[in-house]
Amino acid sequence: MLEVRPVKTFVDNYVWMIIDTQQRFAVAIDPGQAQPVMDFLETEQLQLSDIWITHRHPDHIGGLEQFIAWREQAHPRLASLVIKGPKYTPQATYDQLIGAGTTLTNTWLNRSFEVLHIPGHTEDHLGFHSTAATGPNWLFVGDTLFSGGCGRLLGGTPEQLYQSLQSLSRFSADTLIFCAHEYTINNLKFAQHVEPNNSQLTQLQQKISMLRQSGQPSIPSTIARERTINPFLRCDQPQVVASASQYAQRNVGPGLATFVALRQWKDSF
Repeated sequence: MLEVRPVKTFVDNYVWMIIDTQQRFAVAIDPGQAQPVMDFLETEQLQLSDIWITHRHPDHIGGLEQFIAWREQAHPRLASLVIKGPKYTPQATYDQLIGAGTTLTNTWLNRSFEVLHIPGHTEDHLGFHSTAATGPNWLFVGDTLFSGGCGRLLGGTPEQLYQSLQSLSRFSADTLIFCAHEYTINNLKFAQHVEPNNSQLTQLQQKISMLRQSGQPSIPSTIARERTINPFLRCDQPQVVASASQYAQRNVGPGLATFVALRQWKDSF
């Protein structure tokens, strides 16, 4: 049986762990720090077979050199470790380069993951999507999509990020979204400025506040939820377009033009 669990790193990062609870193997996605992940492996008695990287930022790849050092020392938790990262900006710490169209699986992982190229936040950004035989599908999106928001432009273009978000929004409504940061509360504050009459936002903000007060993560989200509350996925909605136009002090059209205005607005929010 597979499950997904978060390991907290830095202030607000999540390293997502895909775990086989019976065979005791795991995949780690974006370990910006190594020690918290290793502590988790030790506590849960897991062997780490794979590390998958979504993009090249230090808070996502910063732990790789330590993992490589441990592997060279024949650490028993890392006996078969393979590090897989974007072919678009190769790093010396990647054992295998992956990109759009790659399928990720191995002998213990009883479901396959399609690699997506979803640039915008960075030019090399990847996502990982898995379709389940039963239950919801999984979508690991790094910093491209957040609950209630999206990543900044730090290497990619507005057009790339807009198209990436559009492609992600087309996945099935019940797809679980695993993003790499705990930004939801701040994102929802911005979303309420954009759509002050969206009652779904108010209800969700109350729910998320309760989760965070109890120390629980606000994610995973779902595609259905994000279509309802995330302004960056709602750039064709009249209220979102009107708010973007008010911010830009000119009429902007739906779609990309609204997205560009929203991203600029959020950058200084």
